[in-house]
Amino acid sequence: MTDITGSNESKRSVQELKTEDRSPNSKSFSLSFNIDRDPVIRGHVQTITVALYDSNTNVRIVGAKVIGQITDSFDSIKKEFAGTTDTKGEFSYSWEIPKTGRLNDDYKVKVDASASGYPRELYTTIFKVRGSHNSDTPF
Repeated sequence: MTDITGSNESKRSVQELKTEDRSPNSKSFSLSFNIDRDPVIRGHVQTITVALYDSNTNVRIVGAKVIGQITDSFDSIKKEFAGTTDTKGEFSYSWEIPKTGRLNDDYKVKVDASASGYPRELYTTIFKVRGSHNSDTPF
């Protein structure tokens, strides 16, 4: 997995199969995650956007099925989501991080993606959860 960090409020991860693992005539896709906030503060909304691309042509894949799960560091399921990519080849999911969540915890986003004519793929990325700006600062 390659992490590309932009501003303080966005993180993008892209994961792709190695070229040598594919047969020359097979179709495959790449998936990118856009994590709106990393870290995100408890009680704030986190938005996860998934985009699918054909690995050979870079054309976005419309109508792909996306099933996801967000877990904490104990692998406790916090949220599950599902949908299909829109006309831009994207699917977004937003939810409010619980105010009672553990401080400085890593949340894992797992996505199972499938599209007609492509093999099913599994992808993972993480983001951190923090307390309020003041609660993370020691006295």
